[in-house]
Amino acid sequence: MDYDAIVIGSGMGGLASASVLAARGLKTLIVERNPTHGGYLASFRRGGYLFDSSIDCIAGAGPGGLITKLLDLNGAVDSVKFVPIEPVRLSIFPDFQIPVDSTTEAYEDRLKRLFPHESAGIAALIKSMERMFSAMMLVTELSQHNFLNSGGGFNSGAASEIARLQDISYGEFLRGYVNDSRLVAALSDRCPFTGLPPTGVSALTMVTLIMSYFHFGAYRAIGGTQRVADALVKGIRQKGGAAITGAAARRIILDGARAVGVVLDNGAQYQAKYIISGCDYYHTFHGLIGGEYAALAGEAIERVGVSTSFFIVYAGVSGLAGPPASSIGYFPSYDIEEIFAGGIDSTIGITVATVEDPGRAPAGGHTVVLHEMVNGEKFTIDRRRAAEIALKKTGCVLSCELSLPKLIETAIPSTLTYYTGNRAGAAFGWRQGPGYRGKIPINAIENLYMAGHWDDMGGGVLAAAHSGVRAANRILQREGLASID
Repeated sequence: MDYDAIVIGSGMGGLASASVLAARGLKTLIVERNPTHGGYLASFRRGGYLFDSSIDCIAGAGPGGLITKLLDLNGAVDSVKFVPIEPVRLSIFPDFQIPVDSTTEAYEDRLKRLFPHESAGIAALIKSMERMFSAMMLVTELSQHNFLNSGGGFNSGAASEIARLQDISYGEFLRGYVNDSRLVAALSDRCPFTGLPPTGVSALTMVTLIMSYFHFGAYRAIGGTQRVADALVKGIRQKGGAAITGAAARRIILDGARAVGVVLDNGAQYQAKYIISGCDYYHTFHGLIGGEYAALAGEAIERVGVSTSFFIVYAGVSGLAGPPASSIGYFPSYDIEEIFAGGIDSTIGITVATVEDPGRAPAGGHTVVLHEMVNGEKFTIDRRRAAEIALKKTGCVLSCELSLPKLIETAIPSTLTYYTGNRAGAAFGWRQGPGYRGKIPINAIENLYMAGHWDDMGGGVLAAAHSGVRAANRILQREGLASID
C-alpha cells in the first residue's frame, strides 16, 4: 500500500479527517483539485482587500473547541489567531433589532424583555434546547458514529427525544413553546444558515446549529479563513502526511465492494487501505465510482435533495462608519416562510469582517460580503444588476450610501460548483429537512467513508469538522488506535 488513507478533497471535513489520522501516525495523503486547500474556507485578495469566499464565522475555534483541538493535534494551534464575535449576530426586522448574545442566559433575558408575555415559553424552550444539545454532544463524544444508533450506555429517553427532533420541523418545535409570530421570526433568524425555512428544516439541525454558537462561540480568523486550512495542512505534513494540489481524483479503485485506491486526472495512481471522500456525494458515487453505485447516488439525491446555494457580492468600500455589527441578518418581514418562498423581498446576510480584523482592508476601508439564498438548479440573473440591488438594500440596512463600488466581485452557484464540485452550488450539502438523516447510504462501500457536509451531520464548518473526525475515528477503531473526542 502507498498510504494508509487517502482523503479526496481538502474542505473542513477532509482536513479534519487527515489531521486526526496523521496525528495518530497513519500515512495519509490529501488530494485536492484546486491550487489551494480549504474548499469553502478559501480566502482571496482583490486590490488590497481580503475576502473570505463564503464563511461568515466559525464555531468551535475558542479554548476547548473542536477546531482548536484539530489545530493543536498537529502542532498548528499557534498558526491562527481567532477573535470572538460579539454579538454573534445582529438580526434586523422591520421594527426592531435583536442582537444574538454569546450566552444563552443573556439571550434568554433579552428575549424575555422584548416579549414579556412569552417569558414562560422562552424559558422552557431554552431549557429544552440546552438539554437536547447536551445529549447530542454526549452521544457524539461517546460513540463518534451515527448518534441516533449510539447503542447502550445512553439514556434512552434522551435518545428518543433526539430522534423526535430529527423527524419534526424546527417550526413545529418552536410552536410547542411560543406563539408570537415576531418571536418565532426572531428565533428563526439563523435558518438562512441552512437554506431552509422553519417548517422545512429539521429541528435537530437548527437546535444543534444555534446551541453550538452559544456553547463554542463564534469566531473570526485574523487574516482570513484560508489560514485555518493552511495551518491544518502544514500540521498534517509535519506529522508525515502528504498533500497534493492541482490534481483531481478521477476514479476510486474498487476491489469487489471494497475501496482500495485512487486514480488522479494526471494519471497518477495510489493505493490505500482506506479512502475518505470529502467531496460531493453524487460526484463520489456517480462520477468517481459509477456502475451500480451511480444509481445509488441518483436515488439519494432524489430522496433527500441538495441545499440552496448563494448569490454572493464581495465589495471593498470606504466611508462606512461604524457598522452596527460584523455579522448581520436582514429580514424585510416577519413572515420567514414567505421570504424563503421568494414571494417578497429576500433576506440577506451581511458580513463586515473588518470590524474585528481591520487589516483586511486599506486604512479607512471595509470589506462587505453579502449573501442571498438562491436555487442553484434554477439560477439565472444579471450579476451586475443583482449586485446593485443587493448593495442598495445593504446601504439601507447600514444607514449609509453603498453605490456600486469600483472594487467588486460576485459569485453565483456555478462559481461555487467550479471551486468545490458541489452539485448546483450547494452551500450546505444535503437539504436538511426533517428525517433526512438515515436516508443517505454513506457506508455503501467497505473502507470508503464520507466527510464533510455530504455526510449526514449537517452543514457548516463545525458540523463538517465533526463529520471528518467521525470518519477518522472509525478508521482508528478498526486499526486498534485511540480515537479523539
